[in-house]
Amino acid sequence: MSVALTFQLSKQQDYQIFSIITDLETSKIDRQLIEDSSDYVYYSQGGVEQNLPYIKDIVEQNQLQVCAVINGIDSGLYYADYLHNALVGFPKLDLDFSAIRLNKYQVNKALAEKNIRIISSVGVESIQDLCLKHEDILKLGWPMVAKPSENTAAMAGFAVLNSFEELEKYVEKVIGSKNSYYKVNIDKIILQEYLPMDQYNEYAIDFVSYDGQHYLQGLSTYGKELINDKHHICRNTRALLPNEVNNIAPVIEYMKSILTALNVSFGFTHNEVFWDGKDRFYLIESNNRLIGSGTVDQYAFCYGYTPFHALLNLIGDRKSSPQPLQNRLGYALVMKLYNFSTINPTTINLLDIKSQARITSFYPDKMIAAPFDDYTRADCIAANLLLTNESQEELDADIAELLKREREHRLFI
Repeated sequence: MSVALTFQLSKQQDYQIFSIITDLETSKIDRQLIEDSSDYVYYSQGGVEQNLPYIKDIVEQNQLQVCAVINGIDSGLYYADYLHNALVGFPKLDLDFSAIRLNKYQVNKALAEKNIRIISSVGVESIQDLCLKHEDILKLGWPMVAKPSENTAAMAGFAVLNSFEELEKYVEKVIGSKNSYYKVNIDKIILQEYLPMDQYNEYAIDFVSYDGQHYLQGLSTYGKELINDKHHICRNTRALLPNEVNNIAPVIEYMKSILTALNVSFGFTHNEVFWDGKDRFYLIESNNRLIGSGTVDQYAFCYGYTPFHALLNLIGDRKSSPQPLQNRLGYALVMKLYNFSTINPTTINLLDIKSQARITSFYPDKMIAAPFDDYTRADCIAANLLLTNESQEELDADIAELLKREREHRLFI
């Protein structure tokens, strides 16, 4: 959630920060950064109902007025919304839908009940479900997509399956295993109809919602590359303006209708959509948080503001609407980099790169020995690199040079 940036923006507007570190996910948290940047910190144990009295004590003892509760990770939505209702109260949030939004299959089921277009899906929680739901599964056709339905943004455990035998092996391997990104148990998966990647592009559409209104705060496209005629690997995230994408308006309205159907009244959503560029578009998933991997910082450079700016504006003056996406201040890209050569690298070779470059995440243990025999973003991306430049030409030249270094095994050092 770009912790450093969002904390900085809060401080600039004279808000204090009360950080609650739950046990829902601990492996991705920079505790020192949070403790150094926060006015108050509470380490929770157990559920939100158990934690609430202790959190209230800190609020009351320090005479704090809680203006907003911000969810930092997908699995924390119910926890955050429960605290919002208890400590803020406006707008009142529907906790039943907060629970539904934690599960991708339940989301699709709720949307189908309201006649909103979705990708055909089946939820599976055990190997026995393959027999019980055999007919519905076969209706999805082959190939089909499988991924965990909770606690992750499809970064880990994603697979394209081509037969019932592959599906059985996948379920036996994944259910009950640890998520390789968030380090939590996987006990539910979602199976979905496969949409051909040569017919659809993937877009991220980011909103901030307040009092049931949904304000577009970011639009980006995911660049992909076909490897070994098998895997479409994620290459980059590029921020766009709506007027740079022809006919995008119906897709944005479709996403707003989904948020309304899910009773989203407050907070950030990072939504991923497949679109054929014409009239076919489908929700991939709606993530209950800010977009990650440095893209919030990318939005700040390209637009001059972020979804967090918009939320602070809304909670400061309920009659204000966030700034629309209409001005481009610069060009940026978040590159997804792959390490084919270097055992335990310490950094990335950025020598003579003209763009401003910042490594937003770095995983020295993720070296790919046999290129993309198997692929998930969580297991294969070795680094995310944010590049910013006022010149599109210079930015593109730097991107080409970095990809060349990756191919020539000169990028990770």
